[in-house]
Amino acid sequence: MRFFRELDVRIPADVSVARHCAGQMAGELGFPAQRQAEVRLMASELAQNHLDHGTVGGMLRLAGLFFGDTPRMTIASMDRGPGIRSVESVLRSGTDHPRSSTGLGAGLGSIRRLADRFFICSGTTAPFGCPHVRGFSRRGTMIVVHCWPGGREPDFFTAHGGLEMGGLVAPRSETAPCGDNIFVRGDARFVRIVIVDSPGVGSGGEATRRIGARLREIELVWPPDQVLEFLRPVLPAETAILAFCLDRLQQAVSCSGIGNIGAWLRIDDRVVRPGLRPAVHGNGWHRVMHSTWRPHRSVACILHTDGLASLPREEAEAVLAGLGPGGAEPAAQPGLPFLLQLVFAADRRRRDDAALFMGAWQP
Repeated sequence: MRFFRELDVRIPADVSVARHCAGQMAGELGFPAQRQAEVRLMASELAQNHLDHGTVGGMLRLAGLFFGDTPRMTIASMDRGPGIRSVESVLRSGTDHPRSSTGLGAGLGSIRRLADRFFICSGTTAPFGCPHVRGFSRRGTMIVVHCWPGGREPDFFTAHGGLEMGGLVAPRSETAPCGDNIFVRGDARFVRIVIVDSPGVGSGGEATRRIGARLREIELVWPPDQVLEFLRPVLPAETAILAFCLDRLQQAVSCSGIGNIGAWLRIDDRVVRPGLRPAVHGNGWHRVMHSTWRPHRSVACILHTDGLASLPREEAEAVLAGLGPGGAEPAAQPGLPFLLQLVFAADRRRRDDAALFMGAWQP
């Protein structure tokens, strides 16, 4: 199953398509019936907003990602104008925009109440810069909502306190296999993120699934370099893979990888780029070593496969600066999910499959 859809919203029929696709994806992710209905409502209202307010380039992005055994669904609404004059008044009373023409009357305020997490940034002038998001300027509106099946995050999110994570995995096309993926598991002490880019423009999808199954056999206490060594028998030639681990007890972050995975980290106030080994060729294998850092205040990361254009250092630093955990009210301060969508939106019509992960942790 591919838990990713991009839907342009231009005519009334697109609203029905968005509602159907959102409900279908929520069902495939294992959401209960009531939560599926709420997901359909949120997608429908967000799509209808594009028609009601004549947006330019209006679209929805639906995405699902598993955190351990728990799925999380993201609905993102994006456009290039005209923007909302006062976000605060819309969320409070809806005075800026009229009631939805669907007759459901959900509006952004109700969408925020239904969502487990809600982020919005909008402006009526172009370009506008969202507060706390340096290095990016957009015109129009972006709204991002996160939905858990029962409104409850996995236990390891709670155990790690100031932990935020998000990811998007997109196939090359609606019908092409996807060789990129993100695997996240955790417990009260550890969180392990593994991002995989199989070769062959998506044809390595089956190999990536085998890697995911094998990862479930590996104890979380294993350091990243041993994780990669254990995966060696199932790694196709020239597979790129990166393992990233948070250790709450030791207050340590470690990383190891091979191939062309893009990786940027911010350790406290210092931006670093882990050195990765070249990809595996044939039967050759370079023993991988892992790097370890012990942050005093916070760590943030951006990991992505080569389906995304490499981030210049100045842009990566700008994104990492906006990945601090905690912070102000989500409606006022775009956070990690917002930035994830913003970075991914830069080249959303890809010619290759792609995976993007962002995380922020305060030990």
